[in-house]
Amino acid sequence: MILVTGSTGHLGKAAVDFLLAKVPAHTLAALARDEAKAAELKEKGVDVRIGDYNDHDSLVKACAGIDKLLLVSSSDLKDRAIHHENVIKAAKEAGVKHIVYTGIDMKDPVHSAIAFIAASHISTYEHLKNSGMVYTVLKNTLYAEVLPMFMGEQVMENGIFFPAGDGKVPYATRIDMAEAAANVLTEEGHENRSKVAQTVARCKKIRHRALVCVKMYLL
Repeated sequence: MILVTGSTGHLGKAAVDFLLAKVPAHTLAALARDEAKAAELKEKGVDVRIGDYNDHDSLVKACAGIDKLLLVSSSDLKDRAIHHENVIKAAKEAGVKHIVYTGIDMKDPVHSAIAFIAASHISTYEHLKNSGMVYTVLKNTLYAEVLPMFMGEQVMENGIFFPAGDGKVPYATRIDMAEAAANVLTEEGHENRSKVAQTVARCKKIRHRALVCVKMYLL
């Protein structure tokens, strides 16, 4: 059975939808703090489990009977590392066999301008490696959905100003990264990988979207 955390958020919900196209609904569970917000998933036959990142017992209960867990990175930047550590500890206690984590793809996380964000991901990587559990780290990139925010409303008049210097970002849509996670969760051969993998979303045209290949590093 597969459990998806952050199931009422954009990425988590999309991952559940892709999983529903691959496996029976009764083999899927979704972690949510508010059952009402997960009503749509429940209607689709997904087992909604209530849990809070700060409530160990609720997390252990939510992880009961789970084989694989998709740990969607917490949106709480301040307590993200703690939230992830709590989930990993609870998953191990409950007997979860494999954790797939949505990390970040960054060339130099230590000296980056957003090192404070990367720090929580690095901490999570270490907890996963030291947990003794089977794990897969997906190094996701920036969502293409944030581009309008960078561009602003007057983009046609003012152009695009982006303070990146010579840096390059392989933007990918959130939905492509959600499909990538679903593929990894339902395929074999991604356990404790130490080499770069270029899978995901199968680098194909998905519906009418442009060809996008999400680069994933499985540590």
